[in-house]
Amino acid sequence: MKIKKSLHYKSQNQIWRLLISENDYLLIETRDTNNKEVFFNCFDLNKSQKLFLNMQFEEKYWLGIEKFHKNILLLHRFTKPDMPDHKGIIAFDVVQKKIIWQNDDLTFLFLDDESVFGFVRKFEGRIHYKFDLLSGQNIEQLDFSNDKINSFRQTALKKEDFSNYTFPSFWDDKNADTLLNEFIQSSIISKDIVGNIEFAVKNDFLCFNFYFKSDDRFLINKFICYNIPRRKLLIDKIINTEVSYPAPDSFFIYKNLIIFLKDKLEIYIYKFE
Repeated sequence: MKIKKSLHYKSQNQIWRLLISENDYLLIETRDTNNKEVFFNCFDLNKSQKLFLNMQFEEKYWLGIEKFHKNILLLHRFTKPDMPDHKGIIAFDVVQKKIIWQNDDLTFLFLDDESVFGFVRKFEGRIHYKFDLLSGQNIEQLDFSNDKINSFRQTALKKEDFSNYTFPSFWDDKNADTLLNEFIQSSIISKDIVGNIEFAVKNDFLCFNFYFKSDDRFLINKFICYNIPRRKLLIDKIINTEVSYPAPDSFFIYKNLIIFLKDKLEIYIYKFE
């Protein structure tokens, strides 16, 4: 097996969030915190093509993501700026590049199959509803207590499938495979390592990243990938500089794709072939 670069994205604004839908669309949320603007970017991972860049909505900043399902992005507003309470749902089709419905009164709770569950706040309490994901039509009002709706929510969350993801683990030289130890030890030799080394193995590939001191003030974060059977170094890239402390989850693997961030402004995606 070999590896090749599949996609590279670079932003002027800080990358805030990454989400991948069941249809293999990658959504990237970026934010300009100085000018208070949020941007949404979307790529088709199967085709390594962009669907759109720097998409904005009527509300320029006080928006957040509730869910990204297949090709439907569900966004929320806030009851007030700088307040954490969500209110309203905007359903945006990333393929059609348009809002397909919105509801200013409904607050999102969870998604189950193709149904949106949410509530409307009333003086006497919450009234729960079930809506159709694609049309936004009200299917039914639910006569449920908060405990019962929370039980339904936990059941829906358990259905979520993360089997296509490989997340890194902490490396322990006492328990790891001898060959993996050899690769990692050779990469960190003579470096003053700070924090845990994270690694993941997928097919014939070993990926890992670590932080080491560059001077008395800052750390450097490095990402490395090896082809194990061929003992070949494939990627050797500094992905963060002038870091004050180690942060976990600098990379992950989705299906046959390695995805990692650089300086919170760039995303690199490599494909196993």
